[in-house]
Amino acid sequence: MTAEIAILNKTGIALAADSAVTIGDGSKTYNTANKVFMLSKFHPVGVMIFGGAELSGCPWETIIKIFRKDLGEKSFNTIREYADSFISFIENSKIISIEQQNKYFGRYVVDFFRSIRDQIIGLIDSEIENHGKIDEKSIKEIVSRVIDYFYNDWRDVPDLESIETGYCEKLMVEKSETIEQIYSGIFQNIPMSANSRKRLKYIAVSIVCKDRHSPWHSGVVFAGYGNNEIYPNLCSLTVDGIFDDRLKYSIDKTSSIDDENDATIIPFAQDEMVKTFMEGMDPNYKSTALGFISTVLEKLPKKFLENVKLHDEEDGAEIEKSMNELSLRIFESFRDEMREYAQDKHIQPVMQAVSSLPKDELAKVAESLVNITSFKRKVTLDVESVGGPIDVAVISKGDGFVWVKRKHYFSPELNHTFFANYYK
Repeated sequence: MTAEIAILNKTGIALAADSAVTIGDGSKTYNTANKVFMLSKFHPVGVMIFGGAELSGCPWETIIKIFRKDLGEKSFNTIREYADSFISFIENSKIISIEQQNKYFGRYVVDFFRSIRDQIIGLIDSEIENHGKIDEKSIKEIVSRVIDYFYNDWRDVPDLESIETGYCEKLMVEKSETIEQIYSGIFQNIPMSANSRKRLKYIAVSIVCKDRHSPWHSGVVFAGYGNNEIYPNLCSLTVDGIFDDRLKYSIDKTSSIDDENDATIIPFAQDEMVKTFMEGMDPNYKSTALGFISTVLEKLPKKFLENVKLHDEEDGAEIEKSMNELSLRIFESFRDEMREYAQDKHIQPVMQAVSSLPKDELAKVAESLVNITSFKRKVTLDVESVGGPIDVAVISKGDGFVWVKRKHYFSPELNHTFFANYYK
């Protein structure tokens, strides 16, 4: 995991990210990862990475630097066009081979099929434990029920906007043999109807075509200025692999500074401490408190009537209905009051201050907000998934991409040729 932040106002945009990267199950952490990069050496554009450090096995740092070299002095009118160009480059450059793409498609399908199989086996074992035996008909019913659940769940997920009509059906035919092989290896002798097998193929292809992402997805944040943009803009993507030379991605967040919106603070990945700072209350505590109050108010009418004697049951039903409506209004009023208080006393004063910060102060605020997340991880029993040196960059229309703080894995004094060749 990681903590990253972008702070925008009319003078520029500050990007800050920690350096922690967790390996395997999270028990091992290194504090040397690079997560902030120049997207262009010649124009005011940067990029941040969070979540998965690789795209289908290829490090994001490698992809970004190859794109940057290919981009050269070329520029675009908007930040969104930089993002679109980056997507097109990945899909057309063959950086990630078809063999590697197929390997990761298989990995995704295997993991999902295993989760389905484990649910099926769990229900079969439960049935045997309760009744001492189970026949093949009952097994098929369990298999059908579980697969139908996942099928209906995926069917309700919208297609990715980047997928044209008919592509999923085409992919189902192309990947049929691969899916069959995975199916045979995972489900083995579990009896299954032809319809259930067909639905498994739909689920496998949905992993690629639907707007739902796996645990291995990455976040890619583009920030800075296009040629036609006077104030900074930001566009973040959720990226979840490349399959059949098509990047699986969706637009996550977009933000722009203009005359109506003169400041924005956007946290990425582990954002609870930034939200605590901004709203004056830990978001998990807030959610728990609101849930508790909602439950109490929901139970109150029935508890009240249980302790009051009424002559007419119809009067009791009417009273309970009225009290339920009143409880709902009280809860909504309380929630709205909390929201207004946070907005007036915490969020708005901070945003007013941020809107007038010069570039150097933007950088300090960005670094501090990443730091408080790192500090929280350090003094609690949580895994220190945020930590290490904090890289900070400021991008402005006039000065371009400027490093304020940047770590190196090497000593600059010993590597003069690196800097001499940087712009060649």
